[in-house]
Amino acid sequence: MSSEEKITTPFSPSLPLSSSVWRSIPVFYAENYGQDFEGTLYFLFGYGLGDVVNNLRALVEIQKRYKKAKLIVYSDKRWDLLVKKIPGIELRHFPDGFDVRKPGTGTISYEMVLPHIRAHVKSEPGNIFIAVGHFCQPDQHAKGESTWESVPRTAGIISHDRPWPVVPVDREDTVWAEEFLKRHDLEPFNFVILAPFTWPEKQWPKKDFENLGTRIYHEFRLRSLILAYPEAGLFEIPECIHAYDLTVSQVAGVMSFAKGFIGLDSGLAHMAAGLDIPSTVIYTSKEHPPLEIRPISPNSLLVTTMDANQIVSPTLNTVYYSFLFQLQHAKPGEIHLPSCPACLRLMLYTTQASRRGIILMCVCGTKRLIPLEMIPSVSSPLPHLSSLEYPINVQSDLETQSKVEHFSDTISSDNPQRIELALREEERWGWERVNSEGPIETERIYWSFDGLVFFMGRKGFHLIEVENKEDLSAGTSEVLVFSNSEKGKHPLKISWGGKLLRVPDDALYKKYFTWRTWANLDRLQSIPKTLIQFGEYTEAAHMAYILFSMDPNPKTFRWLLRSCLKKILSSLNGSFKAPRR
Repeated sequence: MSSEEKITTPFSPSLPLSSSVWRSIPVFYAENYGQDFEGTLYFLFGYGLGDVVNNLRALVEIQKRYKKAKLIVYSDKRWDLLVKKIPGIELRHFPDGFDVRKPGTGTISYEMVLPHIRAHVKSEPGNIFIAVGHFCQPDQHAKGESTWESVPRTAGIISHDRPWPVVPVDREDTVWAEEFLKRHDLEPFNFVILAPFTWPEKQWPKKDFENLGTRIYHEFRLRSLILAYPEAGLFEIPECIHAYDLTVSQVAGVMSFAKGFIGLDSGLAHMAAGLDIPSTVIYTSKEHPPLEIRPISPNSLLVTTMDANQIVSPTLNTVYYSFLFQLQHAKPGEIHLPSCPACLRLMLYTTQASRRGIILMCVCGTKRLIPLEMIPSVSSPLPHLSSLEYPINVQSDLETQSKVEHFSDTISSDNPQRIELALREEERWGWERVNSEGPIETERIYWSFDGLVFFMGRKGFHLIEVENKEDLSAGTSEVLVFSNSEKGKHPLKISWGGKLLRVPDDALYKKYFTWRTWANLDRLQSIPKTLIQFGEYTEAAHMAYILFSMDPNPKTFRWLLRSCLKKILSSLNGSFKAPRR
């Protein structure tokens, strides 16, 4: 990848510039070692099932490259039947971690083993490293990365082939699953998994699951296999099967025969991703931006309805028609979701869906309204989704859409230009379009702020100014001013999460803040926190100052004070670390 590409596509995976130290433990950095490395690598898996199957991907990638290394894995004993299927590792157990079945119990598991690892590092310096832990890059959100993509990147491991989770399924699991299906008169690949159980803050109403399963049964004659614990209770769905308290290996075996998956943000959604099952994942939590925990698979569609940048529980209709979209178009091993016209990433999210259309969304916030002919009959052929190429025929009175369409083939860094693009919020109008009567005759694009920044950045243009104007006919309008010729820094004032963000130029905005659609002020504090953990105190102090200026409160002041003190102490101790480039 060229340096130019790294600048114009800040969301692309890129390795850190050097190895890191996390919590006083050296992080393994693959760029520094050949395949003959014989040292010891620690893997600290999280306590959840989703953490385990995602971290297994990093373990397998490292194991393939460094066959002589000693690999020590810390994991929760609940998931042993999966982890033990990976040969050549030394498995150790955390103390009991958080468990959805035992609210109020458990601990942050990795904290208990860090002292032991530090002591081991001290006994053999230069030969002991941590390869996977609870560390993410500070630019994780700006790149649109999930936690399980950011952690391996810290260690210099990027999987370009198949980065989604690893779910080991052996012959014993498959045989057991086949017998289970026969006992319950279920045909392989002719049933749907429902996974309705998770933490309370991530729940979707039980009645909605019942109505959803009933509707799918009557419309498509697909039976529901419910994977949960007895605490979930029984579900009133015709001919459903309650598969409660299966072992994790048995769950993996049964899931491998499913036609589709509908569930919540839970470990089972990540297992479905690893097994490449067409999935519809319902996200309702307000604590974390969905991009942090999304299942990594081109066949996983995350339903995340938003209202004024706040996550709200999706409607039954939106979930049902999102599932139908998956049922019609998703195929294992193939990519069916369209690419974002702004930043070229897959549009892995949906915000609304009805019998007339679906609105797909990219992590950059750009949305695409796609007309659908839903045929709710098992005897009718499923319609084929036409290929979605950019540029598409957009018909809208939104000035930005027509400008971007006309400029897409003509803007070039060869000719000095200054371009102004007006951005208006049209989410409400788009939602009315999906739910109104009459056909949707054309696809439409709803450009986001960051989508325009990415699109113009790929054309060699930098954001140099943002103007806020009042337009009585369309609400507040932001005018983004881009230039490909005006040199020097251009300080920016950008509305972000209801606050005013001030940054010295668009380079810093692209580096840390291009996730305005998911704006979460509390999660912003992970930037100085992570920089401090990696010992990058100068950059941490800079970012903490920006956040405190944006939202002065006790929390942001604490990070400002802490980062400044760390910077001063590191300078006095001679351990000053230069800021990131």
